[in-house]
Amino acid sequence: MFTKFWSRLSLKTGNDKKSVKEEPRAEHWSHPDERIVLLELPVRTQATHRKENGVGRVAWGVWSSYLKPDSYSNGKRSSVDAWTTVLVSLVLTLVLINDMNTYGKVRPRWANSTNSIYFNASDLVSQEVEVNPPMNVAVYYEALCPDSRHFVMKQLTPAYKKLKDIIELHLVPYGKASTLEKNGKFTFDCQHGPVECQANMVHACVTNIVKDQTKQLSIVHCMIDKNMQPLVAGQKCVESHKERWVDVENCVNSDQGASILKHMGDMTHNLKPKVSFIPTITIDGSQDDQKHVLQDFHKVLCRRFKGPKQPSC
Repeated sequence: MFTKFWSRLSLKTGNDKKSVKEEPRAEHWSHPDERIVLLELPVRTQATHRKENGVGRVAWGVWSSYLKPDSYSNGKRSSVDAWTTVLVSLVLTLVLINDMNTYGKVRPRWANSTNSIYFNASDLVSQEVEVNPPMNVAVYYEALCPDSRHFVMKQLTPAYKKLKDIIELHLVPYGKASTLEKNGKFTFDCQHGPVECQANMVHACVTNIVKDQTKQLSIVHCMIDKNMQPLVAGQKCVESHKERWVDVENCVNSDQGASILKHMGDMTHNLKPKVSFIPTITIDGSQDDQKHVLQDFHKVLCRRFKGPKQPSC
């Protein structure tokens, strides 16, 4: 394959006239036998043929004619050479900028993850976002139920402390209660009596007011330990976790608390299959394997989690 390029060549026109194509003589040439010639050479020819013993010198590469001053012009480059140098420099600069934009981007540390999505507002391909969906865990319990107390203190709290990064927790204090409505007011009938209804409402107001899940579970853990005096236990546990008890108390003593507990009842009654045992725990909406969930909640969560980063179990 042949390539065409321009190169300056100082040689005697009397040497091989058939090997060059002559251009008209420029006025500034200092020697009448010097020409600018168009040569056709193979691409593989990368050596420099030096002028020794009368042999003509062909400098491979266009830079030789621009980087050195012309001897026949007293060291001054022609205006054509100057403009050509400017244009070549501009083209190379643009190519360099394009290469930097194309290949110079740093990929995120999870670039090799198979569980990633790519999104960018401009090209939708340049940034990877790691996908790590949490497990939705809902605990349907009663404030005075011994089994609920055992599960919250011995299973739920220890598992949540280790796996909170993969858990989205929802506490639903209602259980096997029933909701009655009279004159626009809600009243409740609970399995362990009126005290449990009041305790359920305190728990419901805490889960509605305290948004931090870790703190929310800690308060419920504290209250369910000794819940026979719901307001006393509630105030002690809420204030010990630096939250405002007055907000929770106002919720319990207003229609807001009754509305929240009624909503908890609707969630419980809408479970499929229906609640037969309290506590009932759902993982991503499923009630499967409740016996193992109650006995070893931590291991069940580890076994069911399908995210890219398996928790340490």
